[in-house]
Amino acid sequence: MKTCKRGHTTERTRRDGSCGACRSMQFKSYWKSLSPEEKWVIQRKSNLKRLYKLTPEEYDRMLQAQGFKCLSCGDVYSGKTNGKDRGTFAVDHDHTCCAGQKSCGKCIRGLLCYACNCILGLAKDSIEKLDFCRAYLEYNQSKKTHLANR
Repeated sequence: MKTCKRGHTTERTRRDGSCGACRSMQFKSYWKSLSPEEKWVIQRKSNLKRLYKLTPEEYDRMLQAQGFKCLSCGDVYSGKTNGKDRGTFAVDHDHTCCAGQKSCGKCIRGLLCYACNCILGLAKDSIEKLDFCRAYLEYNQSKKTHLANR
């Protein structure tokens, strides 16, 4: 067993004499010093890379290529989610290629607003389910107009 520069007993130390416990304390101190916006930028970059193999610049280029609109409903990107000026569109990928939340990066279909992403996710990308939902809405819409004409 070794002892690091701060006196922790450890299996190994780094070149600078620190150990895992020292590095953990340094990171916690650094993280606490960041503003919420700085933390969000770091987390966004990490999540885009880890989940979708995208850089923030690639994401921004996709958003610009879409005209800052949701590819499904056409809603304009406001840059806000829940009133906070840090919202983003969701990255949509083909779940038949990559099941779950992570993507290989090759099956990304585009950027969607929160609502459209939820709709597709809850319908499990099933065109049949979405067709049934549309028929249901159309049926109830016709009932509503029929009742209004009485």
